[in-house]
Amino acid sequence: SKILRKYILPTLSKKPVAVIGVLILVAWGVTNFFFAAQLSSPKETLKMFGDDHMVTLATNLASDGYAAGAGSDYATMKLSFGLSGINRDVEPYVDSWKPHEFYGVPVYDSSFDLTTADAQTFLRNICDELAEKKCTEEACQPYGTLVMPGDGTMSCFINDFYTWTGGVVYEGDEFLQKLEEFRAETTPSATEVGESTWKKSIGFVGGKLHFVIIEAQLTLKAGEADSIKEPVKDLLDAWVDAKVAAAPGGMKSIIHTVPDEWSFLITTKSVLTGMFTGFAICFPVVFVVLLCATGNIRVSFMAVIAIIFVVGNVLGYCWMAGWSLGITESIAAIIVIGLAVDYVIHLGHMYLEAGVRENISERDLRWKYSMRMMGGTVVAGAITTLGAGLVMQFCQIQFFKQMSTLIIMTIVYSIIYAMIAFMGTLLLIGPEGDQGDIGKFMMALYRRIRGQAKVRTVQC
Repeated sequence: SKILRKYILPTLSKKPVAVIGVLILVAWGVTNFFFAAQLSSPKETLKMFGDDHMVTLATNLASDGYAAGAGSDYATMKLSFGLSGINRDVEPYVDSWKPHEFYGVPVYDSSFDLTTADAQTFLRNICDELAEKKCTEEACQPYGTLVMPGDGTMSCFINDFYTWTGGVVYEGDEFLQKLEEFRAETTPSATEVGESTWKKSIGFVGGKLHFVIIEAQLTLKAGEADSIKEPVKDLLDAWVDAKVAAAPGGMKSIIHTVPDEWSFLITTKSVLTGMFTGFAICFPVVFVVLLCATGNIRVSFMAVIAIIFVVGNVLGYCWMAGWSLGITESIAAIIVIGLAVDYVIHLGHMYLEAGVRENISERDLRWKYSMRMMGGTVVAGAITTLGAGLVMQFCQIQFFKQMSTLIIMTIVYSIIYAMIAFMGTLLLIGPEGDQGDIGKFMMALYRRIRGQAKVRTVQC
């Protein structure tokens, strides 16, 4: 506190210094906004441990240290026919906190029909085309195909069924009877993908064929980053849409899914969407909170601008550090707002309290009063929060270490922008007297409304 009053405050109280400080921080903030705009989805998955940790080294060796990975290293796609979707609006209903207890019930396509020769030919062509489907995306290299080449990487029951029947084509009820026999008597020929029985691939429910599933091992590695696997999903989306358009009448319900991979991709996108939704909610809420705390619209507006710059600077640092806009950064972006409010709200409130307690109206005297009464407190608060964040720098788990860095950068930028940019702006153009006082505005509005009411009463 003595160092602050003796050395720092006399320097910051000079208006030329305030002008230079505000301009520098605004320019630096704008630069970081530009950097933040360059953030994109992660190029690699979030690592649990650092690059030099033995678990990371062992995992990398197991997945990249051999000419080819094991089958479990690659994602498996399921292509279903006859399923329209999942109904989750039925009892006992899906619990968002315990989604594993009830997933919903399948919705079957009542028009699904595999008993015709055209439908069976269409399904066989799907299997043949899928096995040869080219893929130029990064995730498909070095193979260049969507499905892993080789035997046993695709479980296509219709091909095994025709081999079992000796190439004889059955239709109608006879086809269903033969398919049930095939389902009970044989097992899949694919060794790298799918189940050990046809029970989940040939969906007889209540004696009726409701759905069938084809499974294929993709050249997409499991656990790849969103930016790598999303183009593969887009490729599959377009391909399936084309197949639906060309399908016979009873084969229009085609859905592709890659368990874990697609769901995690959607989850990550939802987190990013939540970040922008959080911005849309948090900033107006912060403005209202500041307005209630200070009672001054000008001080509240300046404080919100300072907080926006803090958020932009932290996200800009993420880009400079080589990070991407992943789950950690999205969560941190919302946390930053809460951490950044603390210092400006205390300094701004004390700036206005100078007029209430000491009857000070001049902005430079209010500035000195606020910095003298609250400057040391907010700096001490920043130091203690920095200490709390620094402790996590020694964590082995990367999430906590990364969150520690983000907290530290938030506190550093928050105290700098509060003490220099925010207070510098108040020193230069801060409200004097009752300027910006929301109470005065509300009172004037009340008097005007009351006066109009009296006029109407007299007229009556």
